[in-house]
Amino acid sequence: MRHIIDFEPVGRRGPCPEGGTLLDAARALGVDLASVCGGHGTCARCRVQIVAGELTPAGAREREKLSAADLDQGYRLACLALPLSDCRVHVPPESLTAIQRTQVEGLEV
Repeated sequence: MRHIIDFEPVGRRGPCPEGGTLLDAARALGVDLASVCGGHGTCARCRVQIVAGELTPAGAREREKLSAADLDQGYRLACLALPLSDCRVHVPPESLTAIQRTQVEGLEV
């Protein structure tokens, strides 16, 4: 079953590919999450916060890269987290590539 992922504040929403991670969904929707390691969970640059929805439990690699406080606050690595339901995901500016970071952090006109 495909789940709908809503990426905030970039305003992108759509289905996650079957069996795909949040990073796969972000790429499919044009959300340029930083992923220096290529999605292998080693750089932790794709850190996102889950606002709503359910994901697979955090594995050993995520527990190694994220603090217990981060995990308690809903932070996950998009490259390792698989959605189990529709999700709303907050993407912090530091997890975006420079181009999208500018779009998210720009001045209101």
